[in-house]
Amino acid sequence: MKHSTVERFMVNFNFKAMRKITKALLILMVFIPIAFSSCEKFTGDTDSISGAWRCVEESGAINPRQYSVTIYRAGAGFDSTYFVINNFHNIGNEVDTYVQLIDTVITIRDINGYNAAGEGHVSRDFKSIDWNYSISGEYVRALYFKR
Repeated sequence: MKHSTVERFMVNFNFKAMRKITKALLILMVFIPIAFSSCEKFTGDTDSISGAWRCVEESGAINPRQYSVTIYRAGAGFDSTYFVINNFHNIGNEVDTYVQLIDTVITIRDINGYNAAGEGHVSRDFKSIDWNYSISGEYVRALYFKR
């Protein structure tokens, strides 16, 4: 049985197409798991205060309120005990609040443009912070819960 030129071309074409499809599938099988593993939502360290937090805050001057904050390690020029809180006291993400964590006590060190002092106590599982502080003459009690 003799194969025509068209049949030989089709067999050769199908073989080349199958090799390309197989190669593409192998590449996808390698890169898809990498892509999904690099798209995890940032929630912070499980053994640190870094991450996204929910705050419930109350004081004599304002009604109880809830808002979100983000805590991350301070950068160059600070030791590993320093962290930055964005949106501390709901004053905005553009204001950095510098705090220091020693053991389970977190202390306010500086808030750009605000007179603030106080400290919080971090739970041993790093899932909550119980704050007592004053800012611009207002006494505040706040609870942070890790999201």
